[in-house]
Formats: sequence, C-alpha cells, structure tokens
Amino acid sequence: MSVSIATITAVLIVGHIVVFLLLLFDTRQGVVTGYDRAFLWGKALQIAGWGLMMGASSTGLVILFCAGNATLVCGWSLEIFAMLSLKVVMNRAYTTGYVLLPTGSVIALLVPGLAVGTRIMTLFLLQTVTYLIPGAILMFSRRDTSLIQKVTGAIYLLCSMSTLYRVVAILQDSAYAAFPGASSSQGVAFALLLQPFLLLLSSMSYVLLKKEQLNRRLQVFAETDPLTGLSNRRAFFRLAGEHVLRSAARNEPLSLLMIDIDKFKAINDTHGHAAGDDIIANLAATLRESIRQSDIACRFGGEEFVVLLAGCDGREAFRIAERIRAAAERSEPRSIRYTISIGVATERGDGTNLDALIQRADDRMYRAKELGRNRVVQEE
Repeated sequence: MSVSIATITAVLIVGHIVVFLLLLFDTRQGVVTGYDRAFLWGKALQIAGWGLMMGASSTGLVILFCAGNATLVCGWSLEIFAMLSLKVVMNRAYTTGYVLLPTGSVIALLVPGLAVGTRIMTLFLLQTVTYLIPGAILMFSRRDTSLIQKVTGAIYLLCSMSTLYRVVAILQDSAYAAFPGASSSQGVAFALLLQPFLLLLSSMSYVLLKKEQLNRRLQVFAETDPLTGLSNRRAFFRLAGEHVLRSAARNEPLSLLMIDIDKFKAINDTHGHAAGDDIIANLAATLRESIRQSDIACRFGGEEFVVLLAGCDGREAFRIAERIRAAAERSEPRSIRYTISIGVATERGDGTNLDALIQRADDRMYRAKELGRNRVVQEE
C-alpha cells in the first residue's frame, strides 16, 4: 500500500483549517463559552501538529514526528474535553483526567532514551483511553440522546479500536513503522489513516450537538413558567395531548386537577405582589413534591394551576388532591397562611376530550369555592 504522507497531511491540514474557520464563525454568532475556546484551541493545535508531521515526513526527523504527535494529542484532548462538556458536568475528575492523558502522552513522546516503538505504543494506549471514555458516554447515554450524539460516540469508539489495534500491531511486529505506507501490513496502515479522518469528521458534531442543545434549551425556556419552574400553558397542551393518546391506546383512566389559590387578590392587596409570588412559588413546590414523575403540573395562568394524573382513577385522584390541599394549608410562606380549592375530573382514556375534561374540572373547582373554599370537589 503506497501512500503519500505529504498528500495525507496536506488534506488533513486543509480540512482542519476549514473546520476551524467554520467553528470560529459559528461562535461569533452567539455566546462563547470556555469550552468553545478549548475546542478552538484544540483545533488550532491539531493544525500545528499536522504541520509538524508534514515536516517530519519530508525530513525524516524523529523529533518533529514526536513533537507533532504530542501536539496532536493535546489538540484532540482539548477537543474531546469540550465535546464531553455538552453531555456531562465537567467536574474535577474529568478535568484532571483530560489534563493527565495528554501530559502522559507528551512525556512518553518527548522524554529521551525511550525506544520509538515504546513511545508509540504508550501514546496509542493513552489515546485508546482518551477516545473510549467520550465514545462510551455519547454512545450509551440515555439522557437527551440524538442520532448525531450516537454517531459521534460511534466515531470515538472506532478511534479507540483503531489505536488499540495499532498497539497490538507493535507487539506483533517490532519493526512497526509509525507512518502509513512504511508498514507491510495494510490493516495497520488503514487503522492509522482512519483515525485522523474520523476525528476531522467528528469535529463538526460539536457544532451540531451544540445547536441541538441550544434548541432544546430554547424549547424548555419557551415552555417553562419563570416564576415556578413548572410547565406553562403551551407545554401543558403539548404534553397532555401525548398523555391522552397514550391513555386511549392503553384504555387507562386520566384525571385532571384544577387548582386555584383562594382570595389571591386580597393577599396581593394586603401583603403586596412579592408575597403573592412567594405563595405561587410555594404552591408549585408543593405540587412537585406531591405528584409522580409521570404526571404533569402546570401553571395555567395567574394563581391557577392544572395537574394531569396519568393512569389515575377518580378515587386516587381525590386522594392526591386532598394531600396537595392539606400541604398547602400547612405551609406559611412569609408567615402568610393561604388555602386552595381543587376541582377533580376523571375520564377513561378512550375518547377523552381534553378541553372538556379541563372545563369539567374547572366547574368542580368553582363549586369548591361556592361551598366555602379550602376543599376538594369531585364529580359525582
């Protein structure tokens, strides 16, 4: 297998420069984080590293080859560090790990007295770990996953297998050469060529994953009530519609609670709007503590809240509503006692009309107010 090293490195340098410019342009369109800067520095180091590798291929100087590899490892580590920041909280353990990996690689490559084969094998072992960690996290994470994330994880796992294969090649052939085309094994040469091109491809994933993350945050922002952190009216109808379809498919009951704070205007007039906001936030916290993760709690508007209880019949819905009412009555934000009135409506999943269910619960809630407030009223 005859490969021109100069051609390979030239293509990689041009590719990295293009990606660097695209990433630089993208970061100028929005907020730039420290991880974005780390990614750009990583890409710049890779450009420099491939430049050194091109010099090594034309001059045959081992020192240039080692320096190029060391620079590449530092660049890849910075890039992967930034990539991981999109999916996990970069705590001290991750940060320390991605400092030690390139540091160990640089030491292995540049410390005098080591045989070339030992240097390269140590480098590839460290690279295997460098790619294996993000590959496993991105590939097998079940939180906010996407196709782009899975593909990026697969790329990193392929890179880790590529570098591990080259470790095996060194152990089997002490005459293993670092450059493709110099090895008699086409498999080794292919493994060596595969990694940098895969990593060049994965660079664009950072931009795509970041845009996905931004879009997800914008959706959450658009569908979240800022005072309570609960879903807003828009999000409620989207999520509730999914629950109605699911309940219909399973023929399960669906219950809805309409909740209103009693005499809320009088509270605002007496204690001020800040106190009213505290009471609204307090009730939102009570709802989060009282319902299941599969249920939906929403600030419907003003001092009115809605809770959708999936797979919950009338008896269970009444019990949950009574628990919410009692918890609200016991709480005293700013030493202000408040009460709530709750209306409960239940429907079988098959043929449920969400608007009609809301209206029925709303009627029951107003009935609770007519009966003296601070109570739960359910359909007969």
